[in-house]
Amino acid sequence: MEAPNPNSTSPGRLLALAAAIALLGAACGTGPENVPAQGPESQASADRAPPAGGQAGVRQNAAVIDELLHDVSVSSSSRPGAVELPPASPAPPAEASAGASSPQASGDELDTFDEDMARIQQTVPSWDNGTGVTVKFLKESTGGRLSLIFVDPTPPVFQQKQGLWMIQGRATAKHQTLGHIVVLLKTLAPGRYEGSSTKKDVVVAVLMGEQWDGRDPETTWSINEGSWAELTLREGRNPGDLEGDFRGRLVDNQGTGYHTIEAGYIYVNR
Repeated sequence: MEAPNPNSTSPGRLLALAAAIALLGAACGTGPENVPAQGPESQASADRAPPAGGQAGVRQNAAVIDELLHDVSVSSSSRPGAVELPPASPAPPAEASAGASSPQASGDELDTFDEDMARIQQTVPSWDNGTGVTVKFLKESTGGRLSLIFVDPTPPVFQQKQGLWMIQGRATAKHQTLGHIVVLLKTLAPGRYEGSSTKKDVVVAVLMGEQWDGRDPETTWSINEGSWAELTLREGRNPGDLEGDFRGRLVDNQGTGYHTIEAGYIYVNR
């Protein structure tokens, strides 16, 4: 694998990212409202997730998560070292001046989704193997957005017991771990995949913080009650590679908060 250059994240942006991640926390709602679950066709806005089926539902979900975690590292220390992608190449002047203003031009420095996607497309296809993922999180109560890049420098791993391919990425800046993402896929092939509490063609989990723990109360999963995810894969830029787009709503293990993924992009080099 070609070693990427260090990220150009400034100390100021790192502090802003840390503050935004704290505000983005999965358990973000405190009001008494009970909001219906969002599906792929629903645009309901909320900060609080619905109850996850009571204690029986929580225990059932915990058992499923235990099975899915059979081959997933419980600590980031057991994974390869942090990998940070180099900055994207600057766009040509004509492209930069055409069309709508970019998120950076509008002052939203934390919504770097388009730039992050370009960085993945420029870098990950040149590796021997590995996966780059970028996620745009939406804080629905404020309309704020935060984009992060998660990198797994190893090939997808097949979980024999569950029959799922696993990708486990970390978001880092200045060699600090900001968060984790786990993506589990039924097959590594072009197609459309859906996930929910009753369907596991695709499973997505997110936890912000230094250490990964799929059982943490604030880890959000697409298999918890009220969750959903959808992902579309297509052929990548190299033969055998895959790239795709996804979105979803991931409810935490305690059923009191969630992450809204407004947009996501994944590139799998295998």
